[in-house]
Amino acid sequence: MPNAPKHNQLKNVTPEPMVQAHHLTPLGPVRLLASPQGLAGLWFDDQKHRPTELDGLWPSDSNHRLLRQAIEQLDRYFSGQLKRFDLPLDLSAGTAFEQSVWRALLGLAPGQTCTYGELGAGMGRPQAARALASSRGRFLKSADLPEGSVWVPQFVALGAIWGSSFLFMRLAVTEFGPIPTATLRVTIGALFLLPFLFWRGQFGLLRRRWLPVMFVGLLNSGIPFALFAFSLLTITTGLSSIINASVPMFGALVAWFWLGERPGVWRIAGLILGFVGVALLTWDQAGVKSGSSGIHPIWAIAACLGACISYALSASFSRVYLQGVPPLVAATGSQIGATLGMALPAALLWPAQAPGQIAWLSLLVLGALCTGVAYLLYFGLLSGTSPSRALAVTYLIPLFAVSYGIVLLGEKVTPGMGLSAVIILLGTAMATGMIDPSRLLQRFRAGAG
Repeated sequence: MPNAPKHNQLKNVTPEPMVQAHHLTPLGPVRLLASPQGLAGLWFDDQKHRPTELDGLWPSDSNHRLLRQAIEQLDRYFSGQLKRFDLPLDLSAGTAFEQSVWRALLGLAPGQTCTYGELGAGMGRPQAARALASSRGRFLKSADLPEGSVWVPQFVALGAIWGSSFLFMRLAVTEFGPIPTATLRVTIGALFLLPFLFWRGQFGLLRRRWLPVMFVGLLNSGIPFALFAFSLLTITTGLSSIINASVPMFGALVAWFWLGERPGVWRIAGLILGFVGVALLTWDQAGVKSGSSGIHPIWAIAACLGACISYALSASFSRVYLQGVPPLVAATGSQIGATLGMALPAALLWPAQAPGQIAWLSLLVLGALCTGVAYLLYFGLLSGTSPSRALAVTYLIPLFAVSYGIVLLGEKVTPGMGLSAVIILLGTAMATGMIDPSRLLQRFRAGAG
């Protein structure tokens, strides 16, 4: 009698040749598998029970027509542009239970949701809810199973934490200076995240991909942190946070020129609108005199825009060179890379006068809370809700940052700043596809009809 197949081997595999592809999603790297009949499965890299044949037996071909189509639809889904997948499926692979899950999922109407328990009960196996939950990551066309509103506290907490980073940078930079402030922030962040990296057993992945991971740390942490710290010597925390909200807009622009992801008409309109908002914000500050730092606000705004561009470059760089790198590895490695890259400039520019306790405490909070804890919250948010919801935290940050500045630092918000903020946020939402006027028009016409 032949031995029964092991749980981590794909059962009932079709005899036709299989082809796989590797792709990085906001929820982590995944492997997609296709047969001549259609898409045969999807597994996350860190998923415990995945076919051993994925590790070298089946050839990889990222240019495979069906796999490329699946990857494009995945990217559109995670960016909020797609709600359902239109792909041929091969249901011949997998166990009988897995095939029954497929059939149950395919039976859901577009937009319909249900809990794991409801899906199990509908299959006549209500006790299988937990098994259904663990199998969800295996399949591309899984239902959008709601997980309650547990993501809401994380979402608000993340916006509050990242909003406070501008306050703590302001308190630290006046005594440390921009580069030492940024360097100590990433150093503390790296020390905070390293134990989690070892605990997850992912340090070996960092060793294998250390060069691109550490280099991107300068783009997504070291340089923008230093530029924002420099700007806060002159402009308010609220103003800098408003400019920071345009990062997704710059990300769409860089992806257009670097990755060839040409946006549609409404997204281009969003880019134009967002830059109009930035121009109005700059004009509003053009007549403001230099403060005690001697730096004109225009230079501070330019530094903020440089930080936004650096963030945008790091996003496209990561998509090209960090495919398959788990988020925790990228976060920890980037903080280490930024620390190493900025250590010498920070030492040369170290303040002659010893900073006070408030400055040190501010840096401790910046590194541990606003960098370390914030990254962990963000990864948890990605796993608990849709990527579009997680990215929407960008619009929450200025609200908290402006509130902290008014209450704790006595900052003022001018009418020009308020108008510019609305225009920038609206333009960014359109440029990233979170607001699509064409879809709104279609719904309006459908309702009117």
